[in-house]
Amino acid sequence: MPLITSIDDFSNGLQLAIWRADGNEVKHLQQTGLAPSWWTPPENIVHPRRQLEWLAARAAAVHLLQAPQAQHCTLSRGKEGQPVLAGCDLSLSLTHSKGYAAAVLGNGLLGVDLEQIQPEKSLESASMFMRKEELDWFRSLNKEEALNVFYLIWSTKEGLYKALNRKLGGGLSFRKHLRVRLLNQSLQTSQVEMLTTCSHPNFEFHQHKQMYWRALKFSNFWLTWGRIA
Repeated sequence: MPLITSIDDFSNGLQLAIWRADGNEVKHLQQTGLAPSWWTPPENIVHPRRQLEWLAARAAAVHLLQAPQAQHCTLSRGKEGQPVLAGCDLSLSLTHSKGYAAAVLGNGLLGVDLEQIQPEKSLESASMFMRKEELDWFRSLNKEEALNVFYLIWSTKEGLYKALNRKLGGGLSFRKHLRVRLLNQSLQTSQVEMLTTCSHPNFEFHQHKQMYWRALKFSNFWLTWGRIA
C-alpha cells in the first residue's frame, strides 16, 4: 500500500495521511466498497498523472476515515468533487501534487496543501502573495533559505485559503489578508510551526482561539496543514 505515513497531530486535534500515487489507486478504492461515483475523477482532470494524484488524495481520506472517531461518518461528493462528511462533526481537506497526495481529518475549518520545491523557479512573484513583513524577511535570506520560505509561505496561504475563502464569502487575498509567522524563525528542522492571522473584513478573529499551522518537509516538498477552531 502506497501510504507513506500517518501523523497524529494531537495538539491540533488532527490526523494526517500522506500517500504516494503508484497507479493502484482505482484497485484500492474499489476494494473499499465505495461507489465509483464518489471517487471517479471529474471531467476537467484529463492528464493521467493528475487523475492518479486526485485518486491518491481520496485513498488517503479513506485511510483516515478508518479511525474510531470517524466510525459514524458517511461520505458523499460535493459539487466540485470534494469529499463531504455527514453524521459526525469532522471535516476533511485534501491536496495533491507531483505524484503525492495528503488528507487531513479533524474538527473545525481545515486546510492542507502540498508544494514541490522547484529550485529553477523564479522567486520574483513573492511580492504578489507576501505581506511587507514577510517580504522583508524573505529578502534577507540566502538563496537556499529564500527558496524554502517562498514555498513554505505560499503553501501555508494555500491551506488557509482552502479553509477560509468559502466561509468568508470569497475575496480572500493572500497578500492583503493572510499573514504567516514562524514561531521559531528557523528552517533547520523538517517540521515547522507557524502562527497565522487573517484580516479579511468578514473574519471574526475573536471567535477563533487557534490559528496555528504546521509544516513538514519531506523529499523536496513542503506539506502544510492546520485548522481554525
